Amino acid sequence: MQRMKKQNQDTSTIGGRLRALRLQEGMTQENLAEVLHLENKSSISLFESDKRELPVGLLIQIAKHFHTSTDYILFGNDENLEVDEFLSKADGLLKQITDEKLQAAALAHLKVVLEYGA
Repeated sequence: MQRMKKQNQDTSTIGGRLRALRLQEGMTQENLAEVLHLENKSSISLFESDKRELPVGLLIQIAKHFHTSTDYILFGNDENLEVDEFLSKADGLLKQITDEKLQAAALAHLKVVLEYGA
């Protein structure tokens, strides 16, 4: 499964793959910096332009956030991704539900699909 190659995005480097993952989720550099508890977007810019190496702890946080593997971010190897694109899309949609009643309704619907679907 090819993780990300959109509109001439260079995914041949760590920074390029990080940028592609961020854009795939519709995030700005500011959004990602906030999620990773970084002081500002300039750190993200430096990582994406390969001017600064990702610290291991941050690499792990990024992989978890984007539901991918550190192997994909480091080497572009996406053969053994733990979570596929479907789960990534579902996670993105579920994160948009902020109302507790809607969250409960969404989970109830998922349970019905699992129980009676197929």
